[in-house]
Amino acid sequence: MAVTYLIPENKEWFVDRINRLKPDSERQFGTMDANQMMRHMRNALETALGEVEMPGKANPIVGKIAYFTITHVMTKWPGGKIKAPDYWTPPADREFEQERAALLSAIDRFLDACAIGKPTAPHPLLGNLNTGQWARLNGLHFAHHFRQFGGN
Repeated sequence: MAVTYLIPENKEWFVDRINRLKPDSERQFGTMDANQMMRHMRNALETALGEVEMPGKANPIVGKIAYFTITHVMTKWPGGKIKAPDYWTPPADREFEQERAALLSAIDRFLDACAIGKPTAPHPLLGNLNTGQWARLNGLHFAHHFRQFGGN
């Protein structure tokens, strides 16, 4: 069973899966290559940290229902069925190893922020999330993309 929270106790699991990726890792679904997928995952963390601003369309009630649905009901997200908007999947802007290092750095910043009660930036669709909710959402999101490239 996949780890569902991006928290310090699970960091090694996430780092191991990121380190398994190669520039030519074959995807099982979707359109992103491994480098763009790491950029996309970094973008998610930077959004949570308030380092990147995303267009906000959150509705408080719909956001709560959607959050519960994608983090407690449908925890294994369907592959290749839902495409994120282009601004959520920016093109890779670094070479593969540089992107991997940037993603790992973003994980460290995210975990450090969670340790002191942050991040506090709202999710563009789900609205305000606490640190535990951000940790669960990012954990499930990362696990989804690890499955995209053949991991669990």
